Parts: sequence; structure tokens; C-alpha cells
Amino acid sequence: MHLFSPDPFLKVIRPRIAPSRSSSRSTSQYDSVEAPTESRSTSFLFQPGQYGERPLWRRSERSLEYERNLPGPFHMLARATLEEDGVRFHFRLRNQYDLTYDLVWAIVDPRLTSVFHDVRLERTYVHHADGFDLLASETPSRLTMPLNQWLPARYLASFTWPIPSQPVERRDGIPHYNKSRAVDAPFIATLSQDRRWVVASFNRNTGNV
Repeated sequence: MHLFSPDPFLKVIRPRIAPSRSSSRSTSQYDSVEAPTESRSTSFLFQPGQYGERPLWRRSERSLEYERNLPGPFHMLARATLEEDGVRFHFRLRNQYDLTYDLVWAIVDPRLTSVFHDVRLERTYVHHADGFDLLASETPSRLTMPLNQWLPARYLASFTWPIPSQPVERRDGIPHYNKSRAVDAPFIATLSQDRRWVVASFNRNTGNV
């Protein structure tokens, strides 16, 4: 739960590590695609700052959850459950209108901090048919270019979507780097600076990572 914004914000802290060196933070965004027009809209997007109402969090033995009505037709329950090998995020959305939607998508946005922070993607891996590889292995110049030239940037590797023909595309002024090989597993993993910990994000239904 975030102390500086009423929007939902989950902070994950590694055991036996001071909270100031926490591993990651997670926020969410909710997009929908209306049928048959295929128009896309964003029902909720996390933003910092003091506005709106805080959700009423509920806690069970190993879970935190809240419910809220999103702008538009959706009522949403969001739950984070601590499991033996990670944190499972569960979203349940209920359409309260008569509109039909082809897709409703809850996007979890993990933001790595402290020992997991990997600005130049030197410890962030994906998996191909022949094994693990750095996500940004095809862009060695990232290691030496000035940060104001490297950032902001997005680095993508296809899973089910076709691999884009252009290795670098600019969208809204931000370069998007496209890896030339598809991944064979829909996850991305980052090692800690001491390489003793790993944090990973996994989603069965994704076009890329």
C-alpha cells in the first residue's frame, strides 16, 4: 500500500533485508477493447499524488486485497497472495453495463528498486529455445552510451506476436528495441546485484515480454 498516493500500490520486501533495500513495487493499469468497434480505452492508470479515495484493503493469512468501481462499467477485485515461490496477482473484473468487450486487460507494472535496479539491462534475462540470454544482448552499445541517450527506452522480445521488422521503432518519442529472436517462455527475470536473488514476472497470455 502506497503512503504517498491513494491509488493501490504494493511493496514487496525481501526477508532479512532492511525495508529501505526493498526489492520491487507493483502498480496496475486496466485496459479494455470494446466489440465490435475495437476501440481501446484505459479505465484506470496509476498516478502519484494526493487525489481520489484510498481503497479499503483487506488482509487474510497470506493475502492483501481490495475492491473498487473503475471509471466506466467495471467493478474490480485485486488480490496479491504470498506463495512459496513468489507473489500471485489475481484480478476479477465484473462488467456492470450491457456493453460487450472482446478483451479486458489488467497490466501489472513491477518497478524494480535497490539491488534489483538494472538501468542498462546487464542482469535481465529471457529464455529462448537454446537457453537463457540477456534481454538486451543485441544492443551492446547500451553499456557505454550516455544515460540520456539510452533512457527512456523499451526493450521487447516477442512470444506469440510476430517479430517486428524494424530493430528499433520510435513510439511517442520513445525508442522501442525489438529483439530479433522470439522467446519460448513468457517470463522475464532480473538478478540482484550480488546475484543471490532473482525476481521474475510471468504471464501465460502475453504477446511479448
